[in-house]
Amino acid sequence: MDALIKSPIGLVAGITTIAAVTMYLQNYKFFKSLGLVMTCIILGAIVSNLGIMPFEADTYNVFFTYGVPLSITMFLLPVNIREWLRLAKLPIMAMVMAAISIFVMGTLGGLLMADKIEEGWKLVGMFVGTYIGGSPNLTAVGTGLNASATTFATANAADYVVGFPVMLLVFALPNLFMNNRFFKKHWSYSLPDDVVYAEEDNGDFFESKEWSIEEVAILFALGSLVNFVATNLASYFPESVSGAIRVILITTFALGLGQIKFFNNLRGSRELGLFISTCFLTVMGLGIDIKQFTTAAPLIGVLCGFISMGGLVLYLIICKLFKIPYQYITTSITAAIVDGPTSALVASSANWSGIVGTAIVIGAIGGALGNYLGFGAAYLVKGLLGL
Repeated sequence: MDALIKSPIGLVAGITTIAAVTMYLQNYKFFKSLGLVMTCIILGAIVSNLGIMPFEADTYNVFFTYGVPLSITMFLLPVNIREWLRLAKLPIMAMVMAAISIFVMGTLGGLLMADKIEEGWKLVGMFVGTYIGGSPNLTAVGTGLNASATTFATANAADYVVGFPVMLLVFALPNLFMNNRFFKKHWSYSLPDDVVYAEEDNGDFFESKEWSIEEVAILFALGSLVNFVATNLASYFPESVSGAIRVILITTFALGLGQIKFFNNLRGSRELGLFISTCFLTVMGLGIDIKQFTTAAPLIGVLCGFISMGGLVLYLIICKLFKIPYQYITTSITAAIVDGPTSALVASSANWSGIVGTAIVIGAIGGALGNYLGFGAAYLVKGLLGL
């Protein structure tokens, strides 16, 4: 079926329009509950499956080549590593435990299923990345591993078909821990009230902000320079690993620049990173062929469920052993499976005002760990299976 819109300028207009509509829809309760990422993917899938825009196009590659590095850089620039170290050890421990749980289940799932799935070892890395650091990591890891368009499409479809119930369970955790008799009886580990309910002012992505054009220019320059340097350095490595090296270098350089006060204080980096992410998430949604997914990807869904649900169960077991307060459990696993801002939103909805900022920081930690451990899991599975 030929798409109605096929020209490059038309495709760019369509992608940015879907991204803008997604942003606007977050003003409504239903779509805010659905979440920006899921809204974006669903709108993209609807547009392509209705034949308005194609499932694949050369224009889409521009967003992966340039958009992913820009968004990684902008998301990580505000991260202050010294602030990580100043946090109490428990939230960092909780985030690391979440990452280890997903990594272990991802590796195990890969050893059981990756050789039965086309580009299965790449899917392992993409799922580990996304369930440690959020949806942008799925794109970053998949781009670094040179995953095919079909792999991207089926991975995202599986993520949202299988991952949605897991995400709902994660969102329900605060209520379960605070109000469910079973949880209250068997999980008594909680933070003191003066820590949980301390006043803390943290801006929301969709609040009005004040930036300068100078800051926007610097942010785009930094993102482009980081991409340029990382891409050139990665070209000296074998082609089989150069993509992964490129994304790891981008992550490392962005974290390094973020430790310089001038760059760390640039306003608008998270918001611009979010908009750019929304554009390439739209491209991912456009690549979802619903007919193809329902006929060709059941095992991918099993792999996705094994990693996400298995990782959550293993994480809860480990946290039980180490007596981690349930507030940190909830914010850490939400930051891992979704992202830091959503984790902060969950904390806010539970009235845990004192740890909203902590949720943002551990989300950033997850964003960095997701890239490193996603590539690690992929190449570990590939090596062990001899793929």
